Amino acid sequence: MAIKVSLLLFFCNGLITTAKKRNYVKLEENEFRIPYFLVEKPDGLFDLEDLVNSKIEARARRNDITYYLFTQSNTEDGITLFRADSNLPPSIFDPTKEMLVMIHGWNNDLTSPVNSRIKSAVLEIFDLNLIVVDWSPIAKMNYVTAKNAVPRIGRYVGSFIKSLTSTYNIPLWRVSMVGHSLGAHIAGAAGTALNAEIAQIVGLDPAGPLVSVSDKNYCLDPSDAKFVQVIHTNGGLLGLSSSIGHTDYFPNGGKKQPGCGFDITGSCAHGRSYEYYAESILQNKFISKECSSYDEFSSGKCKGELSAMGDMTYIKGKITGDFYLDTNERSPFAKDT
Repeated sequence: MAIKVSLLLFFCNGLITTAKKRNYVKLEENEFRIPYFLVEKPDGLFDLEDLVNSKIEARARRNDITYYLFTQSNTEDGITLFRADSNLPPSIFDPTKEMLVMIHGWNNDLTSPVNSRIKSAVLEIFDLNLIVVDWSPIAKMNYVTAKNAVPRIGRYVGSFIKSLTSTYNIPLWRVSMVGHSLGAHIAGAAGTALNAEIAQIVGLDPAGPLVSVSDKNYCLDPSDAKFVQVIHTNGGLLGLSSSIGHTDYFPNGGKKQPGCGFDITGSCAHGRSYEYYAESILQNKFISKECSSYDEFSSGKCKGELSAMGDMTYIKGKITGDFYLDTNERSPFAKDT
């Protein structure tokens, strides 16, 4: 029987099993499988991001992170939250509401599209406390530095959320996180720091370069929250192809995305993960089919369950596994069914 629930209170009780055969790319155990990738510059030219010879430029510190609070009454100008905050009026921070923590990836900051798109969609639909984590002082250094900082940034985020929830007596099962690229792995590290007591983590094309899927201390995995959902859009380049959540979605096969053209850097396909997620919040029509592969899905041979990718306000039982779907080339991306 279908059950209607809130955005964050999802799979908070009981255990979720993952006995089904899942996607696993053995090559992704090798964190050095990609020696470099291309990054497009504002002038249209490309830089080579060297993953072999680059040096760590700095170590992450607690003050490299800033937390901004957004609500339905404050959608544009985020209110900076400090660890010592203990007297925020309910008009600014209402501890009776659920909390969503959003974490960007490499080369991004507070104003990046991943934040603005999801923030706009979430606050249009849900009356909650949205906290955007800005770790741009480290995220805007070279990729090796940002990747190396993920576990520490995650612990800092976990510590901040623990302090905030303790101060306002908010149970952790009313907290969820969504992270894009390296931000997905930060969310996983934060979830671990919170003893996996948060409701869910949504990983949006979790970063692949220098990440080993066998390193559970680094890579997002099902043990990081009560429920972990992953949307793969650029697997094999900027993202991962292996299933690392309770439920993994592979739109258009999870590697390349229609409408992205040649996409030599993979950035278009990588960014589609948050585009799809934002659209799913507003109106979820991303109906997917449980399958063993995209080829099986494309040939119409799938016999598994149906699931709606992204927004978690509507669930059908405790569905886990690998799911496939096709999308349109441009927004709205969901195909009419």
